[in-house]
Amino acid sequence: MPKRIAPLSEMQVRNAKPQAKQVTLFDGGGLFLLVICQLITFR
Repeated sequence: MPKRIAPLSEMQVRNAKPQAKQVTLFDGGGLFLLVICQLITFR
């Protein structure tokens, strides 16, 4: 059985800060937020 992931909240997206390493935040519905040093993008 797949692991359930809680949807991203608006505050999680607003508080996403670039770090030394790439960070990916998933919402569980196919959307993910990719936070790269100097860049924030979504798909």
